[in-house]
Amino acid sequence: MYHLVLLAFILVSLVPTFDANVIPWTTLQGKQVSELPEADAHFESIATSYRSAESKLGIWDNDVSSQALSKLPAIGCLKSTGKVITDEEAKEQLRQASELLKLAAEARGSEVWVITARNEDSIKPYLDIKGVNFGAEQGTVIIRADRSREVNKVPQVDEIREVVKNIIDHADSQKPINLIPMVNSVPLKFDDWENTEHVRQQIRDVLKETYPKFELKEYLKDNVAIVHNPTVNKKTLVERLLRKQKYDFAFSVGDDIIDEGMHEAINALKGHSYSIVVSENPEQKTAATHKLATHEDVYRFFTKLYSLPPSAESPP
Repeated sequence: MYHLVLLAFILVSLVPTFDANVIPWTTLQGKQVSELPEADAHFESIATSYRSAESKLGIWDNDVSSQALSKLPAIGCLKSTGKVITDEEAKEQLRQASELLKLAAEARGSEVWVITARNEDSIKPYLDIKGVNFGAEQGTVIIRADRSREVNKVPQVDEIREVVKNIIDHADSQKPINLIPMVNSVPLKFDDWENTEHVRQQIRDVLKETYPKFELKEYLKDNVAIVHNPTVNKKTLVERLLRKQKYDFAFSVGDDIIDEGMHEAINALKGHSYSIVVSENPEQKTAATHKLATHEDVYRFFTKLYSLPPSAESPP
């Protein structure tokens, strides 16, 4: 039977991922990272499930370190998190990430997905990897392996964008407030964060009065605020994939709060499903069932997994 391997790599490069300083880890349900078993400790059982499965789903989260010196798009969980990296280090991480994507795409029966919270620009370095599908903007903008495109529009976003544009065009800010191009959300970059709170409050007031399904999220480390519908997230696409195809092996890999929906969706499969959080923070709460510590661990673990041959019992 045809083996399906869906890899969803969640990239972030133009708009920040959720920050623990914005949504405290303690607000999450689940266990602390310190309570989880190491994925390495269960590699043999995971590998056995992987090799014998007839249908396989893999979901990855990825983002860019906000402290990176390089502006190159990188794959989170496959890059160093929370520390400054040089251009050369960023290039090496990009090379490793691309190699792992290629390995996954070339595996027999693989269907590979890269899903990012950011816009299409963030996936450009990976578009030449054959066999890879992409889901930008939380999976609402889909670019398939044959490069056909599907956009699932979030209602009211275009209307809100015009309202927000009018607000910032008439704002009495001494420094620019720029709209970041996105299809299904309205990100704003503030050159002067401290003196523009009144602008953000005006946007909040409009949302509360006219667009109650939307909210303004602030990311202080990047001087960015994003108008978005919080019900649109990574979990939505994962659940859509699971409805369309039955999988007897599945895993998710993520390092941040924004990835918890992926873990929850994978966990709902029961059976041979594995959700893996990539974190060195013992107090971080997560729905994941296993843990890895660093992006180096992710490279090593999944390169080893994807290099395994199918089991003798597995259909060709």
